[in-house]
This record gives sequence, C-alpha cells and structure tokens, in this order.
Amino acid sequence: MVKILQVIFLILSFSSIAFNQVNPAGDFSKAVALYEQEKFDDALILFNQILNDPEAGNAHQSATIFKSKILLSKKKYFESEKLLKDFINSSPEGSYKDEARLTLAKNLYEQTFYYPAFNELVRLLNQTNSALYKTDAEKYAELIALTHLDPVQVKPIAETSETKIKPFLFLLLAKMYEKNGLISESYNVFHKLVEEFPFSNEAVLANKLLQENKSLKSGECSIGILLPLAKKITEGSTSTLAWEVLEGIKYATDEFNRTNDSKIGLVVRSTTETEQIKNITEEFSANESVKIVLGPIFSNEVISVLSALKRKDIPVISPTATDDELVALNKNFFQANPGFTQRGIIMANYIYNVEGKKRIAVINSIEGYSPIIASAFVEEFKRLGGKIILRETYKYGTTISSAGLEKLREYKNSLDGIFVPLSDKSDAPFILSGLVQNEIDLPLYGNQDWMQAKGFETSTTLSNKLVFTSDYFIEYSDPDYQTFSKEFSEKTKMELNRNVLYGYDTAKYLLTVISNTISDRKKICDKMESGIRISGYHNYISFDKKHVNRNLNIVKYNNGIFELIDRYELK
Repeated sequence: MVKILQVIFLILSFSSIAFNQVNPAGDFSKAVALYEQEKFDDALILFNQILNDPEAGNAHQSATIFKSKILLSKKKYFESEKLLKDFINSSPEGSYKDEARLTLAKNLYEQTFYYPAFNELVRLLNQTNSALYKTDAEKYAELIALTHLDPVQVKPIAETSETKIKPFLFLLLAKMYEKNGLISESYNVFHKLVEEFPFSNEAVLANKLLQENKSLKSGECSIGILLPLAKKITEGSTSTLAWEVLEGIKYATDEFNRTNDSKIGLVVRSTTETEQIKNITEEFSANESVKIVLGPIFSNEVISVLSALKRKDIPVISPTATDDELVALNKNFFQANPGFTQRGIIMANYIYNVEGKKRIAVINSIEGYSPIIASAFVEEFKRLGGKIILRETYKYGTTISSAGLEKLREYKNSLDGIFVPLSDKSDAPFILSGLVQNEIDLPLYGNQDWMQAKGFETSTTLSNKLVFTSDYFIEYSDPDYQTFSKEFSEKTKMELNRNVLYGYDTAKYLLTVISNTISDRKKICDKMESGIRISGYHNYISFDKKHVNRNLNIVKYNNGIFELIDRYELK
C-alpha cells in the first residue's frame, strides 16, 4: 500500500501542474530538466539562483515548490515542510498553492503523520477549483483513511467540513465503518448521505452499495460495544487499552462476516461519564438489533452499566473486569475474565483433581486480593475432601513470620505443597528467600502475579516446582498463533498484544454463540449458560449458570521459562 501511495504522489508531482514559465536567465528550463533526470543537487543550485533573482517573476513560485520536492527526496522533512507551509501561508489560491498542499501531504505521509496528511488533503479539497486536484486528493485521502485511520478520527472532520466536500467525506466514513465491521454505523452514515445530499454522485453510489450489500440492511443482528475510548484522537494516540481491545473485537467480527452469509454488526459507543452510560444503555436496550453488550473493561464502569440495565433483558459481557461482586448485580451479566474467587476455586480443583494433592498449606498476604483468592481456595479445597494443614499470613513487603516458618518446617514432611497467592509481584523474592533459608522445598502453587515476579534465582530447585494460574498465556511458538499474528499485523499495522486478544477472544466467543442461536436476547443467555466453549489465544472461555468464565491457564516455571501445562476448565 505504501508503494501504491508513493507512485500516486510521483505521478501527481509531474502531471498535476505545468511549470512552463520562462526565466530571463534561461535557468528554469535547465533546472527542471536536471530535476527530471534526478540530478537533484545540480537542480537545487539553479532553483536557488532563481529564488534569489528578483527578475524571475512567477518562476519564484515554481522554483519554491521544486525546491521543496528536492528537499523531500533527500528526506529533509523539516526544511521541506517549513518551505511549503511558508509558501501556503503567503500565496494566493491557485494551482501553485494546490500543488504545495499536495506536496505537504506527501511530506507528512512519509513521516507517518497520517492524520495531519489527511487533514491537509481535506484543506486542499475545500479550497481547490481544479477538477484534477480534486480527483487526486480524494483518491489519496481515501487510501490514507482506509489504510491508517480510525472512523472516530474522520467523523468530526466530516461533520464540520464545508458543504461541498461533505458527500465525499460521508461516503468515505461509511466505507471506513464497513471495513471495520461497524455495520450499523455504516448503514446510518450511508442513509444520512442519501437524505442530506440526494443529488450528489456520492449519494448515487451509496444507494447502489446499500442495494448490493445485504449486510448493510437495517435490523441486522448487532453487538453493542461499550468502551472508554479517548475523547480526542490525534496522531498515533489511539493505542490505549480500550482501543486495543476494540481493534481485537473489530478484527474478529471482520473475520466472521467474511465467511458467513448472515452478517453481525457492531454499534460502538464511548463511555466516559455515568450520565453517558445511562443514555447509551437506554439506546442499546431500545435497539432490537443489539442482542448483547460487550464491555466495559473496568469494574467501576461495569457497575454503572449493570445498574442502568438492571430491569432490562439485554445480556452484558466484560472481557477484562475481575471484581467478584459484579455477577450478583445483574442476572444477565457474564464475566469473561475470572474473578478472584473463581481463581481460587479453579486452583483448588486443579491441585486436588489433576495433581492428586490432598494436604496443602496456604500462605497469603493480608492486603489486596490475596486473602480473597486464599479464602476461596481453602473453602473449595475442603469441600473437595482435601485438608488445609496450615494457614499463615504476611504483610506486604515482608516474608512469612518466624513463627510461621517454624510451623512450616515442622509440618513439611506431611505437606503435598504450599499455595501462595500474591497481591503484588514484589512479594515473591521475600517468600522464596524465607522458604529457602528454612530448607522448605515443596511444590509451590500461586496466582498470575508470579509471572511478573523476580527472585527465582534464589533457589532453582524450589522455583522449578512453581505452578500457577493465569488468565492469559500466549504460546508464541504455536504455528497457528504465528500465522494469526502475522495476518493481524499486516492488515491492521498494529502489534498483536494481550489487550487485543482480550477483545478478539471475547468477540469470537460471542460470534460463535450468536451464529448458533436464534437472535433473541434470552436465547443468547441460555446458550451461554449451556457451556459452549471456544479456544481463545489468551484463554479459553465458557460459562455455566454462575456466569463466570470457568477457564484458566495452568503455567509452570522451568529453568527461566514459563510453560503452559493445561488450559484448565472447571467442571
């Protein structure tokens, strides 16, 4: 795509304007000939002479633009950009100014400033009276928008631009929504274009696209997306947690729609204030095409959404929220990222049922979520028939008390292992050091904070006995993952990361459920409760009537490497 854009710009640079003024000294034609032969240093000397010649007349304008192009070819972006901006600010409207704007857009594009480059082309479209420049600028603006921009960046420009270019920008925005899988949004913009500019060429094309593309019909099954997206979008500032999650959702939806006759749309809304959440949830609830809400990602926003939808029948699923009380707030809420209580329960089942361990000691911090995980583990382990031989606590930033370590030494021969859920990764070195110093060398179990911990070198023997749960584990060496990662990066120009996968896997789960279910909100809830399971890249997802994901990764530390043991599902 970059090569295509460069070729377009190259053509425009030589064809969009005729630089045919005659320089009194005869240098201009010679300078242009040198430029066309790519003898840029020699051409630059002559163009500079022309710019210093008060008798050169209109050749000054042509020489300025040629000089900016030479500086650009030498990748002297700042000098070229300054020359062009000064020229644009001081020149009257006309073909010279049009060419300057087009060259400036090329300069910004080559610096990967895609949003400013797009804005420069919009300014050109607003001001040019040339059909040739209008056609070229529209072609390039569309390539940039569809390749490098998000609809949220283009929407405010389309809504506030001059009337004469609104049809083009509305059509472009609708195409961007469709490309990103935002079917309902695309449909709405297409219809706005047809209603507000019925006699425009763009309206004719919009009507044709609406008739040909069944996936753009009103009333399609949609997923409502609620995420705390940025209020202002500028160059390169969209790589926040919410935007990365959204990118994963959009990618999964696009994959689904490319291979299925029945299309599923996305209706994306940004959450920043409680009042907004109330309005958006009312909109989703009233919109019968929205079958389920995906989001938000933070527990405090989830609480607001569940409160607003308490008397509604629409299901909600959060890909990342972990607070335990959320499922109790609304009977239609599903938690894709297991809460802390569930994490303790899953580890208890894995240790008891898979590893066959029956006698465990529990050590937990008295701060944070460590005591929540520990208490859930103890209760479940006992329910299963296991015995908690010893339970000790410690304070953040310290190790187990001397008395606690003495008890562990006393009982170590009768223990099958020790469960140590951390509240903070920084506690790990203290715990390991205390155990090593007291010659306690037992299987060690924990939670995913151990994945970021340090201090494993304190005891290789003890560290190699560490097994823990994690809500994400990516097998980078897996061929399927490598193929997926490559395709994702090529298409989105983004790195595939943990946040993207939270969105992708949750959306993949919902699309699987909806595609196998009559599009009725209650039936979707029932289908989710039935235990349907998808194999996500970061974790597997399945639910029962408790509405909390029953899956966690079981990971082992082995000589400096974390290895996946199991994608464990709670039965």
